[in-house]
Amino acid sequence: MYSENGKYTNGQANGKPLQLSEEEDTDLLSQLDLGKLLLVVQKNLTWILLIFAVCVGTSFVYLRYTEAIFEAGSTLQMEVSGSEPSMGLGIFKTENTLNEYLLGEVQMLRSKVVLDEVIKNLQLEIAYYRKGRILYEEKFFNNPFKVEAPEILNPDFYDTQFFVEVIDTTRYELTYDYQGETFTQEYRFGQAVATPHFRFQLATNLSKSVPDLPAGDYYFTIHSQDWLQNYLAANLTVAIADIKARTIVVSFRD
Repeated sequence: MYSENGKYTNGQANGKPLQLSEEEDTDLLSQLDLGKLLLVVQKNLTWILLIFAVCVGTSFVYLRYTEAIFEAGSTLQMEVSGSEPSMGLGIFKTENTLNEYLLGEVQMLRSKVVLDEVIKNLQLEIAYYRKGRILYEEKFFNNPFKVEAPEILNPDFYDTQFFVEVIDTTRYELTYDYQGETFTQEYRFGQAVATPHFRFQLATNLSKSVPDLPAGDYYFTIHSQDWLQNYLAANLTVAIADIKARTIVVSFRD
């Protein structure tokens, strides 16, 4: 704001903030012509509705087709016994020695030895998916088939998508790509699938009749140990929560 002498006053007079009186407030409100405002809204109603529709549509698409991210965490406390904690001996001698010990525990939890145990106990080698028009959905226990006795003879087939089209409760069609070619063949559930590159068989989880399966293509992937280790390590967070409380926080995001 500029005064009569041309100096910038920043909305202040004589160093004090400007304040409008009640009469000036009333004058400002009286200058607002509601009729003109409604006329402007009516003339631009189409654009207003269009902008509103675009905002609502964008929000719907984002919420509908954005992949959900889940995170689970836990806090671990190191158990101690004996008189070392109370007497300040061993790793409890100083805060630095205790911190070094907890850092060692953190590295242990992130080691490949622990990750391999997780992969083995959770049976993460085989992943099942249903591919939709835009996103894919990972299936866990409700997929219509199960891969049994998998054996990869050619490392190129690790992390490869094997598409399965269920024909009926006894037959399915297997499709996969290799070196730019697409291979498709029909098999029976329980029949051994043997090629120079891989071996496995599929067992069906379907009942006597084929239900109306959700739209989309089912496929599975046999992951390599290196891929699983890198995947777990990239999404795993292990850090010291409190040195004095001897706690470590572990979280996984997927």
